[in-house]
Amino acid sequence: MKLQAVIKYKSDHALKSAGIYFVILLIVLAGVISIARVTASEGSDSYVTFSGYTVGAWIMMLVIGICSIREDLRFFIQNGVGRRTTFLAQWISALELAALLAIGGQVFQALATAITRNMANVKIGELYSMMYAKDAPSLTLWQHMETFFLYLGFLAMAYMAGMFFSLMFYKLNKMLQVIVAVALPLLFFGGMPFLWMHFSAPITAVYRFAASSSWNLLLVFLLVTAGLGTINGLMTRRIPIRGL
Repeated sequence: MKLQAVIKYKSDHALKSAGIYFVILLIVLAGVISIARVTASEGSDSYVTFSGYTVGAWIMMLVIGICSIREDLRFFIQNGVGRRTTFLAQWISALELAALLAIGGQVFQALATAITRNMANVKIGELYSMMYAKDAPSLTLWQHMETFFLYLGFLAMAYMAGMFFSLMFYKLNKMLQVIVAVALPLLFFGGMPFLWMHFSAPITAVYRFAASSSWNLLLVFLLVTAGLGTINGLMTRRIPIRGL
């Protein structure tokens, strides 16, 4: 019974979040179309490309994953909901929100394509089309299904990554929090050449595997999601609520 109440609470937030994001992207699309019309009226042969839905949805899921676990653990435990139920609700919420955004991505792509059909200087793209259907004038029903599942795995991975960073950060003491906060950006930007220098072969192999098929890329997303989810579950069982 508690799980049902928690899921209902999280579902309301997921629906609102997906709706707000969709409306914001429509406003951004209107701005992109306005810019394209201005450049076309000035006789410019340049074009405008918009592929922000996928990246924006990923960032949104990452941020929600960072914030939700801290707020939910504190709020639900105060209301008699256990850690296990709270963590299970995070998985359900992540999949539900990812599914809503994945469906929204299909609707947004269809709307954007229909609106800009007669505008040669506007190009609308998204993850699947850019990687696996570059020359296709339109997607088949099966390709739409592939796109949906690819979005689902991609966005669920972002949610679990956000949870991981949030839980890891708040298990550290204040000194380590400062060190990690400073070191992570440095490692991200400065560590890439090091990783490529020493691990170029396996990185290239994973890239070729993922680039050969959308299902292969989905498998990579699911493996990363499962790994992060397992670590998150272990940390959720022991994280001090007072430190959240």
